[in-house]
Amino acid sequence: LQHHAFCSQFQLCKLPVMNTAKFLKWSSLVGFCCQNSLVAIAFRYAMTETKAAERFHISANIFFTELLKFHFAFCLLATEHECGFGGACGKVGQWLRNPRSSLMLGVPVLVYCLQNALLQLSAVHVPAALWQVTYQGKSLTTALLSVVFLRKSVKRVQWLAIAIMGAGIACVQLSKAKEKKQDTMANAKEQNIVGGMLLLLLACLCSSFAGIFTEMIFKRVGVAGQSQEKTSLWLQNMQMATYTMVVVVMSFIYETRHEIAKADSITGLVFRGFTLKVWGLVVINAIGGILVALVIKYADNILRGFASALATINSTLLAVVCFGFQVGGGFALGTTMVIASAMLYGGVVKIPGDWWNTAPSLCGLLPAPTAQIEPQKVENGAKYAGVETADSPHAQVVGNRVELDEEVEAIIERQDIPIEEDIENVGPCNESHPIDSEESHLKAAASEELT
Repeated sequence: LQHHAFCSQFQLCKLPVMNTAKFLKWSSLVGFCCQNSLVAIAFRYAMTETKAAERFHISANIFFTELLKFHFAFCLLATEHECGFGGACGKVGQWLRNPRSSLMLGVPVLVYCLQNALLQLSAVHVPAALWQVTYQGKSLTTALLSVVFLRKSVKRVQWLAIAIMGAGIACVQLSKAKEKKQDTMANAKEQNIVGGMLLLLLACLCSSFAGIFTEMIFKRVGVAGQSQEKTSLWLQNMQMATYTMVVVVMSFIYETRHEIAKADSITGLVFRGFTLKVWGLVVINAIGGILVALVIKYADNILRGFASALATINSTLLAVVCFGFQVGGGFALGTTMVIASAMLYGGVVKIPGDWWNTAPSLCGLLPAPTAQIEPQKVENGAKYAGVETADSPHAQVVGNRVELDEEVEAIIERQDIPIEEDIENVGPCNESHPIDSEESHLKAAASEELT
């Protein structure tokens, strides 16, 4: 009777959690779309309102962005598992007492700092709409680096999407689209679109490399099912924000080493050029970092693809209104190709047929995945009988959290896996929270069976 009462209570407690997850999924997607629509406009406004000599220090801008992101992540950590302020402080203190486990984030942090600086510098020269469309090319570079470094299998339909994206970006560049208000900008004489495009290309490479490197690190540390204890996604955001602030402080000191002696005050040097538009850029970037984490955690690839495509269209329309951007036929065609390729690559749009949905061998660089049928199991409670799987199911690693492929998630939803819960471990701030434990057991079982 006690067990039955607990199960009934657990099911009742589970319902609001599911509603909260659904709310977070859709609210984060809406926020993600709005933030991505505004970020190119905010970059362009902040970087073109003054000349280079009067502009804010990029390292100071990144510092305040990460500081704000740190506080956002701390608030979300406090709400996670109803730990509260004390529980969040305890987890941060535990990390500070043993920081070695997070030192591996140092390389991605350095690359992300470089990427952020390149994005801001490229916005000095490149029109906002052109900047937004071209930056979608990071999907192309990420796919190529995934094949080279992670030996990931890329389906033929995804290679087609990559080719379409490359052609679309080329059309956008050849369109020579301009902004009517470009001549009235404070830095009009300093703008060089060719140099800006090169900076943007380097930013795409940095973004892809940092993501791939992070995935390589955590795949070596462990994948789903190997460890029941996992680092909170918000604590990882706080760790990366902390290391980023350390890096940019050192960068600021080196960058202003000749100005510090001449400056009337350090405060004036730090906040030089910080207008309302610059502070708006800081807030948008900080919120963007948190929204990306929320979308990765709660939404799937299809919804993310729709949100990114809609954000690209919104940015173009906003650029027309804010900067008088002139949309020509070449730009419209290229933008359509880029959006279509992103949706095709992410699985929003699908091409029927087994040939398109299998990966080529790429001249021996990658082994062609072969399908196999799991034998029928007769043990009591055995699952996944007769499931067609690939030799190497892929997982998307976000920090220490592994997101399994859609195939694995679908299996989890179809199967009824019996989970044994430890009633004594139920608590508001316990690492063995029953809901998290259920999720980890589900993914561990699916990953083990597929492997």
